[in-house]
Parts: sequence; structure tokens; C-alpha cells
Amino acid sequence: MKLSYETEDILAEFDYNFKRARLSLPTSSRQLERLPELRQRIEDV
Repeated sequence: MKLSYETEDILAEFDYNFKRARLSLPTSSRQLERLPELRQRIEDV
């Protein structure tokens, strides 16, 4: 979705900022299907 304004400009109106960062989430030993595809989709954003 394309916004009319830049993300940083919208957030600045509410005194917030935007930062992209890799999260460290809990891990699982379960084999997850399609994990590589999901990882790539997330990193493409």
C-alpha cells in the first residue's frame, strides 16, 4: 500500500519515529514449512 505521505512524516506528527531492526524472537525446535519463503518476504519489506 502506498501512503500519501512518508512514514517518517506521519509518525513525526505524533512524536514517534521509525526504525528498521532485526528482532530476536523465541525459537522453536519444530520444523516449520515454508520458513525460507517467509523469511525472504519479511526481509523484502
